[in-house]
Amino acid sequence: MNSVVMVIHSEFDVEALSVLRMRTYFVLRSLLTTMAGRYGDLDYPTLTKRSFLFGIGLFVVGELGEFVSTAAGMPVPEWEHTMLMYAAGTGVLIALLSPFIFGIILPLTE
Repeated sequence: MNSVVMVIHSEFDVEALSVLRMRTYFVLRSLLTTMAGRYGDLDYPTLTKRSFLFGIGLFVVGELGEFVSTAAGMPVPEWEHTMLMYAAGTGVLIALLSPFIFGIILPLTE
């Protein structure tokens, strides 16, 4: 932040721009060189568990929403039924595919 203030006060001094450019380069270099694998430093077991639970949660929200809206007898627009149905379907798809993608395929391609 000091470099930015220095650049503004010195009316785009070439030396200040050079310092800012070098600092940006070293920060980006330190961030990008810490990646361990092909896809970065990913924790595959955690990703697998969380994405599976996200899929199950999405399925539960979709089905629970459908059940509550029909059990209560509330007039619900068709777009809402469609959204809840797609949420349940997408949840099942995510829950079924995430163990294969994050648990088997991506770790094997590292």
